[in-house]
Amino acid sequence: MSIPTGSIANWVSAAKGQRIAGDPGEPTVGELAAENAKLRKVKATAQYEV
Repeated sequence: MSIPTGSIANWVSAAKGQRIAGDPGEPTVGELAAENAKLRKVKATAQYEV
């Protein structure tokens, strides 16, 4: 299987949380992970309040 070097470089950049070509203002992988962690905490708290 032949994968272009540029594709691999883009995947590595995305995995490191760096922005790759896309819409301006698009969140990085790291930003999405932080938001998910925050939402999990909120959800856990809300479950205990019911």
